[in-house]
Amino acid sequence: MKKVMVLCMAGLLSTALMFGQEAQQGRRGGHPKGEMNVERLAKRLELNESQTAQLKTFFENQTAERKAEMADRKADRETQKAKMEERQASVDVEMKSVLTPEQYTKWASMKKKAGSKRSSKRGQE
Repeated sequence: MKKVMVLCMAGLLSTALMFGQEAQQGRRGGHPKGEMNVERLAKRLELNESQTAQLKTFFENQTAERKAEMADRKADRETQKAKMEERQASVDVEMKSVLTPEQYTKWASMKKKAGSKRSSKRGQE
């Protein structure tokens, strides 16, 4: 019985390794992913050289556009974060000018507790 279990486990492991290698094979050949897609399409659709070149150019342009869009989104996030930090700083300055030192200390403590509760809820979601 023990030998059967060992053989089954070995079979499952080798199968998993084969599928893992198959999935990664496209990235190991030294070709960019888009180039592999064009080659695959060329074979499956029996494209001529002109069609293959046109699709390669098209996919390269698409990749460049996606990268530019991602960079824009990242810049937007950074801009939004900076604005949020500015707002928080202005609230802090205003609260400091209105509250007494004891009230300000208590408010800062309450704010810190609320922030830690929010961050712990984000971890649960």
